Amino acid sequence: EERARLGPEQKRILRRLDVSLPDIAAARRAFDEIDREKLARRTGARPGFGTSSPSRGFADTSWS
Repeated sequence: EERARLGPEQKRILRRLDVSLPDIAAARRAFDEIDREKLARRTGARPGFGTSSPSRGFADTSWS
């Protein structure tokens, strides 16, 4: 569990800031979603779709 990784000082800081681990996790998920949306807009594609390599492979390139 994530709480087990926090040291006593870190736990004290979170308590004093009135921030919970679920709050941090939710904020991180929202941040990650915004990044995916920005990337999709910039590339004109939807992340997770398409191929990562050319269909004919790299055989005909000058990379060898």
